[in-house]
Amino acid sequence: MHDRCLRAPLDSDVAVESAGRQTFRSALNLSRSGILLAADELPDLGTPVRVVISLPPSGRFVRLQGRVVRHDRGSAYAVAFEAIDEHERAALERYTGSA
Repeated sequence: MHDRCLRAPLDSDVAVESAGRQTFRSALNLSRSGILLAADELPDLGTPVRVVISLPPSGRFVRLQGRVVRHDRGSAYAVAFEAIDEHERAALERYTGSA
């Protein structure tokens, strides 16, 4: 699941939904397979989440299911996307340049 694809910086807040709760996190980078989010509290590894991202420059929203797969230096966590449809994947690939 962790392909070494291009990561693009994403200086944006994203909505993260988990366990019936929505929070907003600062995105640090984005690839076609996942996202790195800044956080003061880290969710447990394996936690299912839904991430809602507004991709520049169009502002198109993508809603992606994923799981927390890594904690990064105690101040960020990585989410690996699961079951991405072709339109979402194409939007991610256009943004990250990883077609």
